[in-house]
Amino acid sequence: MLAKILIASLLKSVDDVRSFERFALSLVPDFQVFIIGSPSNFLPNLFEKITFIPLPFFPRTFFQRIQGVYFFAQKLFDLKPDILIIQSPDLLVVSVFYKLFFGKKLIYDIQENYFNNIFYQNYYTNWKKYLLAFGVRLLERLCSLFVDGFFLAEKSYEKELCFVEKKFFLVENKYALVKYGEHFCSPKSKEKLHFIYTGTVSAVYGTHRTIEFIKKLYAENQELRLTLIGCCLDQNYWDKLNKMVEGCSYIDWKISQEPVNHGLIMEEIQKANFGILGYLPNRSTENCVPSKIYEYMAYRLPILMPSNPFWESITAPYKASFRIDFEDFNPPKYLDEIQNFLFYETEPIPETVWKFDREGFKKIVLSLYSQSNPFK
Repeated sequence: MLAKILIASLLKSVDDVRSFERFALSLVPDFQVFIIGSPSNFLPNLFEKITFIPLPFFPRTFFQRIQGVYFFAQKLFDLKPDILIIQSPDLLVVSVFYKLFFGKKLIYDIQENYFNNIFYQNYYTNWKKYLLAFGVRLLERLCSLFVDGFFLAEKSYEKELCFVEKKFFLVENKYALVKYGEHFCSPKSKEKLHFIYTGTVSAVYGTHRTIEFIKKLYAENQELRLTLIGCCLDQNYWDKLNKMVEGCSYIDWKISQEPVNHGLIMEEIQKANFGILGYLPNRSTENCVPSKIYEYMAYRLPILMPSNPFWESITAPYKASFRIDFEDFNPPKYLDEIQNFLFYETEPIPETVWKFDREGFKKIVLSLYSQSNPFK
């Protein structure tokens, strides 16, 4: 009988790109994989050894998150997986009890520095920010004593999260190729300007200033268009963006208030010829690599992004990116520059730059499963 792995998150969708495309597809057919997450309308049914277990609702409120934890606990003790991969701090306490009770392996997959997100992104104010930030960090520190290993999505987390000590593996959010149609590897034509913004929609990620940027370019060239596709969980910000795009027929609005299937995003990326990162300066994101950088590079999509030496260290060797100063730029000059800049002169980009290492990841999981202490 195959060993069972349960991958669980509260806020990520059950077919989230990291859980499903990177982790689950790398582990089958050697493991039986179960994924718990928020509901999705696009669940694939082509994988016999992958079972999707959607939460009965998207846990937006505090009480719904408590209900989500209860739902997770029920499924956890029913399935009794041999390896448990947790992607939400909310699920840590139940997971530690499960590990102590059954003696199974527990892995904490850290996709974000939650302390920094809460403390620096201004979603919470006053005492709530301090209570939540320090509360989450204390929870992570205490539960780390019982965790068998950590997956870190960013290199910077090794220094930022001292509680991981030496018990971690770096598992970056590189692009895990799944056949969503043809995989284009040639440089994009720039005769028609089709810009795209993908992924999380929020003020910190600068979706609003991406729209403002495109409006200024459109005043100079009425042939261009922008596709916005991603998920926005902030109702106020959603309303603000909706007002910003009113009457803008050149902006294709595909922003959802639920998680968007990654396959739909990749289909849109293949249609575009410029990808935009609108990030505002923020301590929570400055040392993190947006997964869209790897996705855009995989499809040789020219990237327009703000100045960030860390990101440029990845894109510059392949002439994959061009800087935007959102606060001070000349639209006619900028349009001319990006249309004449020779993106991706290097042929080809090594797959190791952008491609998720499925075999390497499988070896990591096998080492955690079969060894009492793989970090010796």
